[in-house]
Amino acid sequence: MRHSLWYTLRGHTPVPCNMDEADRLLRDASALQVALTDLDGVVVSTVFLVLDHGYGDGPPVLFETMVCSHGEWCGEQRRYTTWPDAEVGHAAVVARLEGARVPVD
Repeated sequence: MRHSLWYTLRGHTPVPCNMDEADRLLRDASALQVALTDLDGVVVSTVFLVLDHGYGDGPPVLFETMVCSHGEWCGEQRRYTTWPDAEVGHAAVVARLEGARVPVD
């Protein structure tokens, strides 16, 4: 059974919607942000994607964490199907990066 490709949020729960509703959500970037952490120029950003990046194959893939350093994508990307999984994934990336940082004296 095929499901919607477009989603909006009710609280933290993705709900199928049409393209017009998705477009309205996309105009409010703050509504898409799950978590944002800046580690001295290395930014970990987790967002709601609005469009199912599983493209109807399996559970909707609607959340993504990316890591950028000084505005450039570092090549790290993780995707999730739920808001809670996205929060856990974001925290795991941040913890790994914080553990990798070398203290400067």
